[in-house]
Amino acid sequence: MGRPREELLAQIRWISRYIASEDSRGCAFLNAAAEFPDPSHMVRAMVARNKQTLRRRVLSLCMAAGAADAALLADQLVLMIDGAFAGSEALGKNGPARTLARAAQAAINAALPDK
Repeated sequence: MGRPREELLAQIRWISRYIASEDSRGCAFLNAAAEFPDPSHMVRAMVARNKQTLRRRVLSLCMAAGAADAALLADQLVLMIDGAFAGSEALGKNGPARTLARAAQAAINAALPDK
């Protein structure tokens, strides 16, 4: 992790491109959570693990990049990612999901010291 800020931005850009692709049908894990509303169902445990893994990865990069409040930035970015996935299904790929990378860049710039 020599350049965590750049890696974080690269991952967000990759997710943004994936969401915009014709193959994307939203987040499979968010879709599964909607289909299995019982919190005790084993699918919900898999969804939780996926979302926890995403947050841990983002949090690790935020911490490595030097964010003063890394947990807040990680939560903001995960919220943007999940919102972009959900929005792409509800509002189309040309809706708010297309601004994920720019919104994430703004949050990262505000939270991370200049380097």
